[in-house]
Amino acid sequence: MDEQYCPEKWLPPADKLPPKPARGDFPSDAELGAAVHARSCLLWRWRRNYGRLQRDREGYPNSSGLQKRSEHLKKAKRARDYLGLRRTRKKNHHRKKMKLSGCSIIGEVNGIRPALADAGHVGDEEDEREIEEDDSIEWNCAAGDGEEDLGEEIDLTQGDDGEEAEPGTRQWLMENAPQGQQVPWPTDVQQVNKMLNPEQISFDIEGARQTKCGCKDFCDITDCANAAEYQVCEEENCSPGASRCQNRFRTCRLHLRVTRQGIGVFASRTIAAGTVVCQYWGTYVLNPQPKAAYTIQLKQRDAGGRRVYVSAEQGGWKARFIAHACNPNTE
Repeated sequence: MDEQYCPEKWLPPADKLPPKPARGDFPSDAELGAAVHARSCLLWRWRRNYGRLQRDREGYPNSSGLQKRSEHLKKAKRARDYLGLRRTRKKNHHRKKMKLSGCSIIGEVNGIRPALADAGHVGDEEDEREIEEDDSIEWNCAAGDGEEDLGEEIDLTQGDDGEEAEPGTRQWLMENAPQGQQVPWPTDVQQVNKMLNPEQISFDIEGARQTKCGCKDFCDITDCANAAEYQVCEEENCSPGASRCQNRFRTCRLHLRVTRQGIGVFASRTIAAGTVVCQYWGTYVLNPQPKAAYTIQLKQRDAGGRRVYVSAEQGGWKARFIAHACNPNTE
């Protein structure tokens, strides 16, 4: 510590602090700025050393109590979120109704204070205070005509939030990889590079082109005969070749990165407008679950006229990670 700046009080006395620089006392702006800077540095060092001296005399506060209080608040927050007591951000968003040991627990709806049926708890502050006293809560629930039944003890601070994701999975990559970093393929998703057809769904391909597209120098998606019929060019039906064709898959240019919304797909090189990016590989299904994730409907029906869907929930290719965007650059 600089002994020149070891003050006993704040503000500095007048004999230690130079006067405030005035514009008329200096011939140039550079000299005026240097004087103002020197005075500001002296005040800053004076204030810093004054605070150090006070802390040395009074001693540093004991932070063990603050740390314990912080841990209790974190546990209370997780427990309240598990019970559905935290305020929802969306309007008209109804939380699910849950039952624990015979208690009916209803989450907050439209700003109304939550009610714990048959449990005797009426407010958020009381719930938080009880959770702070003990990590586990015993629910005393009504069990019939005036009889009370003591519910089993439940540790509300543990559960899905306390379980660690397995290394390599989507959840683990999003929690451990920094945003914008390239990541490998998640281990909990099967990587496939062709369509899977366990139900043996057949299609009518009589109208498909069997001849070459006829493009001369370059195969452009806007005037290619295969692209006009929603067909991808292959070696058998493409005239210019793979190096001069836009109507092909360029999956080698794509890689996965962690974004704030999850895992997304990024291109390592510039892709020309109209180029086919990649195909949505997955499994052919006829009757998917309502609103199933990673499931799209094909325009073409099967040979029997039924609607066919492609599901990439359990396994797929890089196209399954292409997410919605407010300003999309891919169709």
